[in-house]
Amino acid sequence: LECVDSIVLFGTPMLPILLLSPMQSIADLAPQVARDLGISIHVATSDDAGAERLVREHPEVEVVVTRGGLAEQVRNIPGISVVEIAMSLNELLSNLSTLTGKGFSRIGIVSHANLFSGAAGNFNILDAEISIRPQETEEAIAAMVRQMAEEGFQAFLGCRVAFTTARELGVVDAVFLESGRTSIKAAFMQAMRIIKAKEKEKLQAAQLAAIIDN
Repeated sequence: LECVDSIVLFGTPMLPILLLSPMQSIADLAPQVARDLGISIHVATSDDAGAERLVREHPEVEVVVTRGGLAEQVRNIPGISVVEIAMSLNELLSNLSTLTGKGFSRIGIVSHANLFSGAAGNFNILDAEISIRPQETEEAIAAMVRQMAEEGFQAFLGCRVAFTTARELGVVDAVFLESGRTSIKAAFMQAMRIIKAKEKEKLQAAQLAAIIDN
């Protein structure tokens, strides 16, 4: 699962920023947010296994905006800064309301831990039993979805792997945990601040080198 596009806004230089998404829906929304900010960026989709190789194939990229397991993989690359797309409470509640509105009373949330800042546990929200069970790997995520389905959970919110696993089971409903416009915009703004800081560091290093050479 790999695809790379460069989103160019006429008259605006391409920034060394890559939006790396686990799902096409986020990749489709990102260019709209970038245009609103007046920036040009690279956009790609990938699974966890292909993330590191994809980023290494684009040496012009300095900052990767991503989430979940993709963020963990990209952190292995020297010289790359990672900005994680946060999952806001509003986005989580919106996703939950989609399932509770269908009458589901036991809902599992399964994803990488960093998507929820390490949150875990059982809660009663919107008259439903909600169980958040973060996992470390894609394999563990899939296994947890299967386990919770056996425990009687009727529906799932989750990352790409949790979503597809739940759909494959055929006996549960599932909603992909979307990152909305607000979260993506905040991540892009943080990436822009990092780029400016890197440019300042490069300028200072060049000035220092010039002084030393003289």
